[in-house]
Amino acid sequence: MNIFAFIVGAGTSFLMPVLLGTSEDYGLANLQQPNEIFTFLTDGQVMTIIVFTFALILIVAYIPFLVKIKERDIVIPQPTLIEEINVAFSNRNFLSWTLSRATLQLAIAGLTGILLAWIEEVLGLDDVGYILFGGTLLIFILLGFSFWIRLGNSSYGKTKSFIYSMTALIFVIPLISVIGQLEFPIPLLVQSLIIAVLGALTLSCYYLLPYAITGDIVAEDELRTGESRGGSYYGFELIIMNLAQVLGFLLVGILLELPKITNYLGNEFSVGYIYFAPFASVIILVSVLIFWKYVDADPLRNVELS
Repeated sequence: MNIFAFIVGAGTSFLMPVLLGTSEDYGLANLQQPNEIFTFLTDGQVMTIIVFTFALILIVAYIPFLVKIKERDIVIPQPTLIEEINVAFSNRNFLSWTLSRATLQLAIAGLTGILLAWIEEVLGLDDVGYILFGGTLLIFILLGFSFWIRLGNSSYGKTKSFIYSMTALIFVIPLISVIGQLEFPIPLLVQSLIIAVLGALTLSCYYLLPYAITGDIVAEDELRTGESRGGSYYGFELIIMNLAQVLGFLLVGILLELPKITNYLGNEFSVGYIYFAPFASVIILVSVLIFWKYVDADPLRNVELS
């Protein structure tokens, strides 16, 4: 359901420029301007309707679970927060995985934060280009799931599968700095769709395998200690991931404040768009090295063998 939510959210993000119009300024000042589709509404009203629609879906979707799920009538010792944090810190494999994933999250959050603006300001694609790029990205992320599931369940395991996918992403991301800067005998839209396909096939592993890796680490801890601490592990991981995401967005904001340049298309944009891609690749490389050196993404195999 989390993956499904990502797909819906990402798809909606790519539709926003189409819903709100093709103005170069999508800031707060523009939210009072008439949009190009729902001309009887202002952009601010369209945004409000979208936000309240998602909020309503969230509330309605939770109601059946709130009504149906009953707490088990058993006495469970209530550990303190400090005790649970100490347990998480004592699991070196989990800490290494959290550090690797947080480093990766920093780069991916920055990438998703910069992507829509890159399409508009650097490439100058129109509404059709937005929809084709976003649709291609989402379709190939879904197609990539089946491939990474098979590879993760094969003799390669989740460790090699994750390393292969993120290593490929290291080489794909710098292409963002090339498209729109150098003139090739290939239409710009086709170039962007190639990037979307390559990026989606690698990112699909990022959106899929971490759930399984964390789940196996939690399961291994339960088999080893006899106690279930899934909530503690997931809660601790979520805090770190959210912090990394904030830092990723902050990094994008800093880079986009750099001086502007003009490409051969005549589009003016911050030079931060060019610097971000190689910088993100370096961050992902650090994550891969941590993962390769210190993380066992298939801990249950060791338990079964022992």
